[in-house]
Amino acid sequence: MSKVVAGFPGTGKSYLTRNGEYNTCDSDSSKFSWIVKDGVKVRNPLFVVEYIQHIKDMLKVHDIVFVSTHKEVLDALETNKLHHIIVYPAVSLKSEYMERYRRRGNDESFLDLMEKNFENFVAQIEAREDTSEYAVMLKLLKDETMESVISHILAFPE
Repeated sequence: MSKVVAGFPGTGKSYLTRNGEYNTCDSDSSKFSWIVKDGVKVRNPLFVVEYIQHIKDMLKVHDIVFVSTHKEVLDALETNKLHHIIVYPAVSLKSEYMERYRRRGNDESFLDLMEKNFENFVAQIEAREDTSEYAVMLKLLKDETMESVISHILAFPE
């Protein structure tokens, strides 16, 4: 059975998909978030519906499907009763993650967003621990990445 892994930005979803030995898919939510309407880039009103369908489709062909940790996505995983593992950093690792974002070439608007909201994003994820029926939480510690915890992810029951 395939696994859905919701990975916080910078945890190594794309790296593991490109370089790992596992049958993974990095389902980048940005490909579904926006549409062009009348020549203008706007939020896709069907973002969550289309992204969840994509995730379900990818589960048929991949062992691990990496997805975003956006609140709307995590809510939709719950609504659709999709079991998932949320991989996220300890809040104390903000500076480590900011450096990861710089090294991988994220633009200034992303860096600014994460600088201002890192703690809040982590807190939103941690708040799910007591309320989620379908999520298992996996907090990364210093220098850990998706690659370093993949054996734990694979060991989680279906």
